[in-house]
Amino acid sequence: MERVAFFMRQPVALGNKSDESTRRSTTTSVTIEVRAEARPGMVTDQQVRRLRKLSNTEENQEIAASEAGMDPTTARRYRDLERLPSEVKKEREWRTREDPFSEVWEAVQQQIQESPGLEAKTLFEWLQREYPGRFSDGQIRTLRSTGRF
Repeated sequence: MERVAFFMRQPVALGNKSDESTRRSTTTSVTIEVRAEARPGMVTDQQVRRLRKLSNTEENQEIAASEAGMDPTTARRYRDLERLPSEVKKEREWRTREDPFSEVWEAVQQQIQESPGLEAKTLFEWLQREYPGRFSDGQIRTLRSTGRF
């Protein structure tokens, strides 16, 4: 959470007179807390829990939604669903892109069987030497994410 401080000038009357000669400015310090969201536009489980808690105490749903940090329409949707955002999320069953290692995976598995202590970086460098120009340096993360290292 980030704290931001700023100052405001407010005129304050001195004494009983209200003419300009008896007025002076005072400086008031105000601190505002700025909360960073997990992802902009996405409602978190914590926000929905807070909405449920505030729905019992606030006079209307719009105020509760505002205090929970979400749009009233979104608040109504989660109130009617009676589930948290993490419970609503659907699992993706498709690949977003083709696996770059699918055609050479048998050779990768053979290397792993021959040298079980082989690190992903060493194996990736071997793939780049065996198949020049086929794998860019950024694809090492893809190889590591297979979970076999």
